[in-house]
Amino acid sequence: MGGRSDLECPSRFAWRATRCLVYCRIPEDMGAENRLLERVRSKEATIGVIGLGYVGLPFAVEKAKVGYRVLGIEQNLDRAGRVNRG
Repeated sequence: MGGRSDLECPSRFAWRATRCLVYCRIPEDMGAENRLLERVRSKEATIGVIGLGYVGLPFAVEKAKVGYRVLGIEQNLDRAGRVNRG
């Protein structure tokens, strides 16, 4: 299994560049990936959202509504304060 590249990737997923596709070798031990997928399915995973603007904030809210723990990161102190206050 695997691809056409001598490059090693940290996961089994292919990394997409702007004009080419590099296929990665698939590691034999998929235990870590299976554990992560199980945490996502059971909603035990924590979702990190960088930037709580017009895309990040609604995304974070929707994930929190369905039961995920969400960690939002925002550099604008005023916006972060407003989010924290509700």
